[in-house]
Amino acid sequence: MTVTKVEDMPYYFDTCQTKSGIRRSNVYYKAQVSSFDILPTAECLEVKFFGKDDIADTPMYDNLKRTMIFLTQQ
Repeated sequence: MTVTKVEDMPYYFDTCQTKSGIRRSNVYYKAQVSSFDILPTAECLEVKFFGKDDIADTPMYDNLKRTMIFLTQQ
């Protein structure tokens, strides 16, 4: 997969606290990729697409779930 374009300005920003108490912030940018042909790596074992009705019932970190719900409302 090759990233072909990344927007200059962030699209979304969130903060959270990990279970170990560490504060974390995430900055999201809109990007375009050449394809979704992604090879598994140690950091990325699979890619999965969710419909907005699937998000609530899918196990994931709370901050990621909030972000996905927000982005599907845009």
